[in-house]
Amino acid sequence: MAQNPRLLMQIDREAVAEAYDLCVRHLGGVSRDRRGALVSLAASVAFSVLTVAVLVVVVLYWRGLM
Repeated sequence: MAQNPRLLMQIDREAVAEAYDLCVRHLGGVSRDRRGALVSLAASVAFSVLTVAVLVVVVLYWRGLM
């Protein structure tokens, strides 16, 4: 609507400003959530690597290579 000069007059600027502020506040919290997600992902990967390493050691022990 903002690109059409006739429809531009129908835009409620206060509603647009409120919606913009709401979006900015919401997206401001996303970066903090992303950091928590990255820590969770790193912990999951570390646990998986540790589990695989333990399984490799167990298999080597069973086969008599250790």
